[in-house]
Amino acid sequence: MAMTVRFTPEQDAKLQQIADEHGISKQQALVLTVDQYDERRTRRRQIDEALELVLSRDAELLKRLEDA
Repeated sequence: MAMTVRFTPEQDAKLQQIADEHGISKQQALVLTVDQYDERRTRRRQIDEALELVLSRDAELLKRLEDA
């Protein structure tokens, strides 16, 4: 899908730096950045869900450790 993206000069410079660091085009850098953001967001959600499970499942144990 074609799309036009407008950046400030500072944002364009940051994108160019990412592209240069990876030896890829700015378009590829945008795709890479979106994919990495999505992976981090997904991983953060998984970690939050695991933490919530542990905190609810082991609440009594954690309370006893805290009181010790």
